[in-house]
Amino acid sequence: MTTKSIFSCAFAKLWFFWIILLLFCYSCSKDTADPSYHITCKVDGAPVKFNAKCTGYIEYGSGEKEVAVYGYTAPNDPASAIGFMIINDPGRDSITAGDYTDASTSFQLLGTYEPKVDDASTDYASGTEVYKDATDAGFNITNHLNVTITSITQKIIKGKFSGDFFRYVDDIQTSEKVSVTDGDFYVKIQ
Repeated sequence: MTTKSIFSCAFAKLWFFWIILLLFCYSCSKDTADPSYHITCKVDGAPVKFNAKCTGYIEYGSGEKEVAVYGYTAPNDPASAIGFMIINDPGRDSITAGDYTDASTSFQLLGTYEPKVDDASTDYASGTEVYKDATDAGFNITNHLNVTITSITQKIIKGKFSGDFFRYVDDIQTSEKVSVTDGDFYVKIQ
């Protein structure tokens, strides 16, 4: 496979991830406006709060488990969004408090950052598939996507995250990049 087709596959998976999250988010009627719930980080050094509609979910099925966290900067357009998903594939291990990275061989980690939710041409991706694309292209990602879950129950998920997110182009080596640092989340499981 070429870098272009592999990178395209990574973005296809992220689109699927976002479609599921958007449908889930808009279908929820529960209020997540508790002031303690939050997703905050710095995007290229600038502080950003993704506290509108910030939430998480846990999904089980056929031995597979998915944990996702996402949020928006505003309840309506125009808004920015950020999120990540941990999938226990291929390892099928439990997703518990601990560190998860894009280089893991037991888990998949997918991350996305949308500076403009209504404009797909501005989307950035990070995670396992992007890491694999970079490795295949001989490109070194400086700040790997890393998520640390400090607490997870059936009601909340809490932790830290950071990493480099890349905009889709034909070649990851020429892709625009944003660095997400100092990420902190505490969200309600829906």
